[in-house]
Amino acid sequence: ISAGVATDIVLKKTLRLGTASPQVAAVYAKLARLGYVRNVKKPSERYTLVLRNAVRKFQSENDLPATGIVNKTTFTLLQELTD
Repeated sequence: ISAGVATDIVLKKTLRLGTASPQVAAVYAKLARLGYVRNVKKPSERYTLVLRNAVRKFQSENDLPATGIVNKTTFTLLQELTD
């Protein structure tokens, strides 16, 4: 996981395209760790199209609705698979 990114956070709101928060960077870091996005030194806090597509792929491959939106279910699974 990228240095300086807190990944042991609690999802406070649904994350979607256009959202900007430290939680987005944590999701990016978790998806990078799982190989869904390329790892960068400092993940963006902005929810981009690249991240949405990675979330959709993660959801699809884990039998979740592939919405591209990070809700509690998606976030919890990301936590379980990367902690």
